[in-house]
Amino acid sequence: MHIRRIDVMGKKPPISENTLFTERLYDAYLPGGRITYHKLLLGAYALRATSILLMGLMMASILFEQLTPQGFDTSFIVVDIAMLLAIILMIIYGEYVYINGGLSSRPLKLYENGLEIPPLYFRKFIKDSGFIRKEEIEYIELKRHRSFSITYSRGAGVVWRSSPIEFIVHLKNGSKRSSGKRPFEVIHYAVNDMNNRWGMRVVDNGIGNGQRVTFKDGKIVEWIEM
Repeated sequence: MHIRRIDVMGKKPPISENTLFTERLYDAYLPGGRITYHKLLLGAYALRATSILLMGLMMASILFEQLTPQGFDTSFIVVDIAMLLAIILMIIYGEYVYINGGLSSRPLKLYENGLEIPPLYFRKFIKDSGFIRKEEIEYIELKRHRSFSITYSRGAGVVWRSSPIEFIVHLKNGSKRSSGKRPFEVIHYAVNDMNNRWGMRVVDNGIGNGQRVTFKDGKIVEWIEM
């Protein structure tokens, strides 16, 4: 069996016997980087804890209003509404950080018999975890986004614009799994392998591959049409 070792960063990734492709993460996602999985997870938990704290303060405020002789006051109601909106926004943003950042900060793996997408929530405790057998997949759908960036340090990093930086796995049981936002090169190689090696149907409703912009010290040093 011929195994193609692909690494979009120019170094050979660790490949097991049955692995076709393993994503090598950018340094920003590796230990010591700016956006490691544990930092993203900590940020999501911090937002959740803050939202719980605000919820407690809001309940205390409502209780205080009921105990005061004058009852509910317009200013109290405005504060309660503002706190409620802040809680909702924090919960939504915390989930966004965890779901999108958590997926992107862990490597995608492609095997002869299936695809491994890093699991979220309780999936990591169940059998097969994030592994999806190719027989379970109906088709793959490419998704384009306006922009996706990986920042190494302040003023330095890479931005993909209008590129296919995500794919959706449509399963035969009707459910879907997202790859998470990843560099165009990773999505391109993984989807091509699934199409060429597995004969998997790929749906692409967009046109072109967008651009990759590299910047350093706040200045653009490279602009490539993908």
